[in-house]
Amino acid sequence: MRPRGPALPNAKPANVINLINSTITVEQGYTKRDFVFRIVTEEGGQYLLQAPDGDQMDDWIGAMRDAATEAAARRLTLFVEEAKKRSNGDGPQAHLPMSGDSTDASSSSQQQLNQQRLLGGDTTRSRFTAFLGGGSSAFSGFGMGGSSHHAPPVPSRGALSALQQQQLQSKEAATSSADPKSFGVDLAQLMPDPKVVPLIVEKCLTEIELRGLEEVGIYRVSGAAADVSRLRQLFNADPEAIDLSSDEFYDINVVSGVMKQFLRELPEPLMTYNLYEGYINAASIDDYDERLWAIKDLVHALPVPNYTVLKRLVEHLERVTDYEEVNHMYGTNLALVFGPSLLRPPPGSSSFALAMSNLGHAQSVIKNLILQYHWIFNVEEEAEPIEEEEAPSRVFEL
Repeated sequence: MRPRGPALPNAKPANVINLINSTITVEQGYTKRDFVFRIVTEEGGQYLLQAPDGDQMDDWIGAMRDAATEAAARRLTLFVEEAKKRSNGDGPQAHLPMSGDSTDASSSSQQQLNQQRLLGGDTTRSRFTAFLGGGSSAFSGFGMGGSSHHAPPVPSRGALSALQQQQLQSKEAATSSADPKSFGVDLAQLMPDPKVVPLIVEKCLTEIELRGLEEVGIYRVSGAAADVSRLRQLFNADPEAIDLSSDEFYDINVVSGVMKQFLRELPEPLMTYNLYEGYINAASIDDYDERLWAIKDLVHALPVPNYTVLKRLVEHLERVTDYEEVNHMYGTNLALVFGPSLLRPPPGSSSFALAMSNLGHAQSVIKNLILQYHWIFNVEEEAEPIEEEEAPSRVFEL
């Protein structure tokens, strides 16, 4: 049996429950155990917890409700302050040109349009509505259902002029006849140096880390399909020419959508077909330590290009969880988003059924990669040690 190292690190909790807008009730009908209560989160998740006795159960429920109320108030305050800043022209969206606006439009009408963009056409409004009791469901309150059906149409901030549209159409036509340079291309072809991630990956992840880590629902909220498609075409045409910090790509959800699409369209999933069964078997191991060792062994068995991209991606997702109290994207949420793209069975008549039956195991693998990133990828060991300057030797003559 191979000797194991020191105890596994546990820098992050294995599971985090979002208590904002949750419902906490005593489970009277649960007869298998005593002092059990249920938590139903705004995302629809349900959890059963057991307390040692009735008094402690009441204390727990009271503390959780107080924490939920305080957190909800902080979140609402954040939204209100952000709305005030942007409506007053202090935010980054306040001075962006709208397609179809006249050049002599008054500043008051421009602020009104900006206010509509902030509270009318995106998930920010639905989160306000749900918190104030006007939402139709908990899912609409957290961006799960997309934009409100009653919101007025919001012009795309990335809309192009007629000349720009003509230039883009000609570039896309040329791209369709040429070989793609980013999407649907094997990693070995995209990475001449297998230890350097593809340009599209580095650009997207870096931009999200610069301005998307505090975006509520990042990777779960989708950008406009037309904008995602346009950015995809541009990456296929000339990845080096794209500047994601420009106003054309103001919506960070468009950048995250392109990143997810890139992973979905790889000819082979990032964690490879031939290791799929091994990952599923590893996720089924009861012993926690042995399960993590099995996952780590499989990760290090990946081809070098796949390992390089996976390490950079998981490093990024681990950074996203550093802001989970703000963006509400916990390890479990990110695993739900990326699991089907990173880990799926080989193609075949039963591949869909197999993927559905193993969906929970696949998400467990991705969640463990995020929570134990530093240990699984040997981050500390790969860091170059600081060379200590040797003290000059002294020779004493007797």
